[in-house]
Amino acid sequence: MASMRIATKHQNNIACIDFTLDNKIITCGDSGELGLLEKDGEVPKVFKICKTDLTSVRCSKKNDWNLYVSSGTKIFSMDLRKLDNPIATADSNNDEINQIVLNDDESLLGACDDAGHCRIFKTAEFCCYRNIKGHTNICATVGFLDDDILTAGYDFMIKRWNFSRRPKMLFSIDTRQLEPNESQQYVFNPPFIHSLCIGDIVAFGLESSSILLCNKKGKHLPIKGLLKNGHTVGVSSVQIVKENLVSAGNDGKVIQWSLNDIEEEKDNMELSTKNIVLYQGEKLNWMVPGVWDGKSVMATVDQTDKVTIIPLRQF
Repeated sequence: MASMRIATKHQNNIACIDFTLDNKIITCGDSGELGLLEKDGEVPKVFKICKTDLTSVRCSKKNDWNLYVSSGTKIFSMDLRKLDNPIATADSNNDEINQIVLNDDESLLGACDDAGHCRIFKTAEFCCYRNIKGHTNICATVGFLDDDILTAGYDFMIKRWNFSRRPKMLFSIDTRQLEPNESQQYVFNPPFIHSLCIGDIVAFGLESSSILLCNKKGKHLPIKGLLKNGHTVGVSSVQIVKENLVSAGNDGKVIQWSLNDIEEEKDNMELSTKNIVLYQGEKLNWMVPGVWDGKSVMATVDQTDKVTIIPLRQF
């Protein structure tokens, strides 16, 4: 299976994307456009659910019909069978939402925003449960880890929070401290955090073009090291699929890295492993793993109205 580009009915570029439980693709774009791709060859659909740009989407992996979409400060609860009209709306964030995520049992939804806040919602009542005022700049990415939540953003900080009662920060990582000798370079490529992904390890995509890997053992996420020499500019999206890490960058590259063959350098934090450039195209907005035509793939969206389907490879 070769990479393929699929046209949609969006009028402008697509900001984000996700797979449904039954392997359909949901796309979100400017001016409130929500798209649906059912399978290759079928006519794509697009629905207008609001007037403002859609910024993030998360499809249920437990229910065939549930999905959530953010736009501005709002989150919409949607039914896949009726995509032209949200079921419910929550409006609690302080500024534009950058990313929404679900916890493992999908009882909670996290939403991080430009004000540096992360709000946690109970999905059953669709109401705000906790508000974490965690960052001094944009909070760009968020992810649930066990009973805690990770937040990261443009203040160079990665933070882990317990929110069972009043939110409590358990630890933090300042990405500026990872490579102190690179401080001059940071004027042009500061290591703020665009994206994170949680698998057997935790990966963070940095604007400095590096990927930070951390172990999951312990509350303090011991730092494993940095993957470098893959991207030339910021890493906009990271995903972990079994023994592989896949990264997408603002340089238009999609790179697959082997997590089985990582070697640590003795004198610095740099890691080395096998990698393959899967694709080179436009600056990428988002990327998500899934199954298309029976194959394990990454679906990406960029500065166009098209979806790119990229098959993963064997090392």
